[in-house]
Amino acid sequence: DAGPGCSDVPGVSHLPEFHPLLWVGNRVAAAHGNFDVVVSTVVPHGKAGNAEPSLTTHAVLFKDGHGKETEAGIAFAKQCILEGAAHVEAALDSGRS
Repeated sequence: DAGPGCSDVPGVSHLPEFHPLLWVGNRVAAAHGNFDVVVSTVVPHGKAGNAEPSLTTHAVLFKDGHGKETEAGIAFAKQCILEGAAHVEAALDSGRS
């Protein structure tokens, strides 16, 4: 149920305007880059297209309800996003990409 662009290769974009070490990507990005820390909201996929959970450092997984989330789903997603942001902040503060 991946949407458009979720499997585009290499699936990663550099965001130096936010931080010189910050990158964002789709579910295949971790397999196509050299990152110190990978924070995933979905299970990463390898170059062959198979799920490879070992490609992530921190998994903060939640379902995308495509706008039809329940109140509980919204609360859980917010919790996961904040947890992921804390992992990103810690990585960048320690000089890891």
